[in-house]
Amino acid sequence: MKINCIFLIFLFLLPAILASEDEGSAADDVINQRLSRAQGISIAVATAAIIVLFAVGKKKLTATKLFYAAAIAILLLIGYSYYYFTLTASAEEGIMVCESGQCFWAAHIHSQLRVEICGEEVDMGLEEGELAETHTHKERGQLHFHERLPVDPETKQVTDFSPLQLSVFFEGMGMQLTSECIGEWCNGDLCTGVPGRLSMTVNEVPSTSFGGYTWQDGDVIDITFSGDE
Repeated sequence: MKINCIFLIFLFLLPAILASEDEGSAADDVINQRLSRAQGISIAVATAAIIVLFAVGKKKLTATKLFYAAAIAILLLIGYSYYYFTLTASAEEGIMVCESGQCFWAAHIHSQLRVEICGEEVDMGLEEGELAETHTHKERGQLHFHERLPVDPETKQVTDFSPLQLSVFFEGMGMQLTSECIGEWCNGDLCTGVPGRLSMTVNEVPSTSFGGYTWQDGDVIDITFSGDE
């Protein structure tokens, strides 16, 4: 029974354990507020369910049955918590918030970026970049953005996607990215003994946007500078 009690306490605290996220941005604050609200509802109802179970069924149910009933109640309510969170704060749709007549899209999106120069992959680093802009965390090759973008209150459309342009991220890394150059390498520079050329694909589709490309959630971006064959 002691092990059961420990397990029950763990289940009770699970929503708070799973609530950890990247910190330091306004978008994260909004998302975490929504998640905390859902978790608060779950914990409150779970507590009430346990009290009712013990109050009503104490004389009729064994301790083991009460344990399993309480565990099932908590698991169901944890599931509700994340179902509620998904409906109101999905990573793809973000959250719309308005303050003093100005509306924002609280985005939390990610994409994969791979850069290769003359056959060698470029390490973009971990935990690089400002949190208010596109940056990296602990996942190698993954771009993160979790900040607010301005939205037209009437059309509900984002009015400025410029923070998501690839050139902004590369500038933060101390590199240029144009249609001709990446870092110090420009079209025509020798690469493995032959003139090199810059190319880019987004989700395996060739792109000529380069630094002007506004990346989206789930993108897989490959940028290559290699010698012409």
